[in-house]
Amino acid sequence: MAHSFWSPSKSHMWMHCHGAMAQPENQVPGGTSDFADDGTASHTLAAWALQNYKDAGDYPDLTIKVGQKEWEVDSERVDFVQQYVDDVRRRAMGGVLFIEHRVDLGDYLGEGPCWKCLDHSTEPDPTCDVCSGSGIAPQGGTSDAVILVEIPDEPGCYMLIAADLKYGMGEKVWAGYFPAPGADKRKINTQCGNYLLGAWKKAKELGYKVTKFVAVICQPRLDHIDEFEITAEELETFADEVRLAIARGQEAMTLGVDDPKMEEFLYSDEKVCRWCNARLTCKAFNRRVAEEVKTEFDEETGAPIGFEEPRTLEALSKAYAALPLVMQWVKVVNKALWENVPKGTVIGPDGKPLKLVSGKAGKRMWDPTQKDEVEGLMVGAVGAAAYLPQQTVTAPQFETLLKARTKLKGKKFQEHWDQHWKKYITNAKPSLSIALGSDPRPAAGKADASEFDDEISTEDQP
Repeated sequence: MAHSFWSPSKSHMWMHCHGAMAQPENQVPGGTSDFADDGTASHTLAAWALQNYKDAGDYPDLTIKVGQKEWEVDSERVDFVQQYVDDVRRRAMGGVLFIEHRVDLGDYLGEGPCWKCLDHSTEPDPTCDVCSGSGIAPQGGTSDAVILVEIPDEPGCYMLIAADLKYGMGEKVWAGYFPAPGADKRKINTQCGNYLLGAWKKAKELGYKVTKFVAVICQPRLDHIDEFEITAEELETFADEVRLAIARGQEAMTLGVDDPKMEEFLYSDEKVCRWCNARLTCKAFNRRVAEEVKTEFDEETGAPIGFEEPRTLEALSKAYAALPLVMQWVKVVNKALWENVPKGTVIGPDGKPLKLVSGKAGKRMWDPTQKDEVEGLMVGAVGAAAYLPQQTVTAPQFETLLKARTKLKGKKFQEHWDQHWKKYITNAKPSLSIALGSDPRPAAGKADASEFDDEISTEDQP
């Protein structure tokens, strides 16, 4: 499904950092990852089950294609998805349920490329019933599940529920969040809040009187379900915040990223910056990191000028709170280095291009081309101890077992090992590291920037 420019799934970023979408890095449609595709497969399974009045387990021996990969509907996926399906069905009993429901947020987010006819095409469809062939439609989003159920003690009044499945395991996502440390009242998760706004508009069009609103996050792989209830008045206040964020965001987009006024629109913290693609060049993000670690960075070289070690328990506590943001900075810098160092474009402090060098030799491992032969010999040498649950023991583990079984030591054991087992051993590829151009070690290998990809998909976005 094509995403709106002001996407509800990115709202925690653009509602708090009004300059986020003015950054060119955030205007390019995002790619995908195995984490995101895995979540999409589970969302697809959940939608099939709910739409067809089935359980997740009614689709055995099935794979779901997302992108270029097939995802298996195994017992683990079935069990977790069923938890979400059961929760939605419980909440929807006696009510009205909409699955994968597209919500219209045009009153708040404006218009953009048609989400229907431009989903798989670069040209608008003249017969499209959403944009009438113009290619322009109200922006919005797709809620996993929208529920309308009559409130028992309020005849004629309804509760509106927006339920969101989060299949990721990176961190718990909450239906409400505390806007600042020490705050005594939560605010609604911005993604859920946007879904409720759009669903409320539809409910009004259908003639429903809604007096209660509930956001639900179901994260079955973390055994986590959270809900947050707000009133109509509170949702109206949230709507005003959305309108303000959009107005401020559009104002920021009229400025160049280097305009000094842009800093008035930027805001940085660990949650807001996590999904931003402009972190590496963002002055607000780098300044926040510098403030957190009490270190200044040279504007020309980016090198730290000083470092203040935490010397008190209070300072250590503050340093702990800053770790997530600092670790984000480290990760985004590392990823950028591994993308650019192989090109020879990153000049180190010695005035020479940084390079990749080989580290220590890779760990010893069984030669995969001789796997069957060596496994038979291992069983003959140490019996069932050659196997751990669901796997063969590693070469170093087997060496330890063999020493205990043969009771050979020192040179005698080494001779025995070299004669009977050394030929089955190989070494994994040596690790790579980044070094100065003046380092005497020769350049080696290519970098894989995916090593530094966030191990949390967009599934886990607030």
